[in-house]
Amino acid sequence: YLRFFLPVYPLLFVSLASIANVKSLVNRPAIRNLVVVVLTVVVGAAHVTFVVKNGVLKAKREESQYLKVTNYLQKSLPSNAIFICHQYSGSIRYYTDRHILRYDWLVPNRLEDAVTKLEALGYKPYFLLQQWEEPVFKERFSASTPLGKLDWRPSIDLLEARVRIYDPSMR
Repeated sequence: YLRFFLPVYPLLFVSLASIANVKSLVNRPAIRNLVVVVLTVVVGAAHVTFVVKNGVLKAKREESQYLKVTNYLQKSLPSNAIFICHQYSGSIRYYTDRHILRYDWLVPNRLEDAVTKLEALGYKPYFLLQQWEEPVFKERFSASTPLGKLDWRPSIDLLEARVRIYDPSMR
């Protein structure tokens, strides 16, 4: 999570340099201490503002959803499952060692063919989509294939993670 602090480093270094230069600019100790306190408060406030504005404190909770979903997939779905997804593609591959097919790399008129081919190869395809991905998926595929409409109930609805899993064979 250190990457979340990278944008703040320039401000931090400028602030530290400013505090270091206070001693040489101000000869009276009382004024120098006041300047250091004010600069410290300003830097601290900037950091707190950055943390709150960018949701840094929420990252652990939000990122833990990936583990919850992948643990569920590992335990509940067959070992020959292949997930047609986007947002969860990396975590599924890494944490479950299951195969994935990124739908954003798939030519829209080839979705039905891809599902058929995967089934012929012995895989059990699933569409795994976060709620925000469903409209994107529909827009990309609905004009080309009935599968792209997602007009059937999801097989699994993981409400806490806002993830739905559709089984194309159940449409």
